[in-house]
Amino acid sequence: PTGLGCFFQKNMIQEYSRIGYHPYIHLRCRVETENSTVECALRSQLHISYEMLKKAKYHGHILRNGAAVFSNATCSQGDLLEVLIDEDKSYPCRPLALPLDVVYEDAHILVVNKPAPLPTVLGLNDTCNTLPNALMHYFREPEHFIYRPLNRLDSGTSGLMLIAKNAYIQSCLQKMLHTEDFQREYAALVEHFCMAEEGTIDLPIARLSVNTWGIHERGKPAQTNYRLLRRNRKFAMLCVQLHTGRTHQIRLHFAHHGSPVVGDYVYGQEHPLLPGRFGLHSHQIRVKLPYKEEVSIFTAALPPVFEQIYADGAGDPGSY
Repeated sequence: PTGLGCFFQKNMIQEYSRIGYHPYIHLRCRVETENSTVECALRSQLHISYEMLKKAKYHGHILRNGAAVFSNATCSQGDLLEVLIDEDKSYPCRPLALPLDVVYEDAHILVVNKPAPLPTVLGLNDTCNTLPNALMHYFREPEHFIYRPLNRLDSGTSGLMLIAKNAYIQSCLQKMLHTEDFQREYAALVEHFCMAEEGTIDLPIARLSVNTWGIHERGKPAQTNYRLLRRNRKFAMLCVQLHTGRTHQIRLHFAHHGSPVVGDYVYGQEHPLLPGRFGLHSHQIRVKLPYKEEVSIFTAALPPVFEQIYADGAGDPGSY
């Protein structure tokens, strides 16, 4: 095997899920207020999206005290409401045996430490060697598999990704993105760092062409917090937190300030020790899962090559 297949054969962690893929969710709640409609009770108490409610209603999957009911029916306090959320479509990919570094898994979510340069979405030229293909294999080819990533990483960025196993959990967690309940931190290895040791970059990002983005006054707002961890003659290691999730946000923001991410062959320059990838790693996710009392914290150690590159910069005469 060559390429990604060779990489995974050398780094096999877990080939198949021990828990499985369970997209069918049966939700229950007791109505808390008198004369509330079914829709109001479900949306306020279970935070079901309008689209999921519409689909459940269409299939007759909404029950009040055990009997099918329309969403505009009136409820009494204490009525038992039940909703079945199922899958009737599949993600267009085929399984491929690319075992995953699984950081955490339960019945509702999966957290993986994605290697680089593994793509996270299917593209025109990436029909097989992608994270969705690996996930479909990992879940043993379920009949209705849908890829539901909560955060996305460029193919050249490694680290933590959280994947929902069903539409309900995906909907709940999407509402938390970029709030205190869903925080992500990255480790960024950058060149020629000459900014304040801590701060916020607030620059709008716009799509400039099919494959490139840039800083543009007409772009969408983008805010990046950063904190210097350490530096040497050539490189700096930063802790970065996103307030928005624009495409290429971290890479664009630091490149704009003259400190491109190491190995960024689009907005900076390639590095021989980072073939096809960047010095960017999603190292921590803090999330308040809706079915847990405590905040969950997931971490993934830095790839060893980051430390190797950083150490090489200590003796470089560089710009410092």
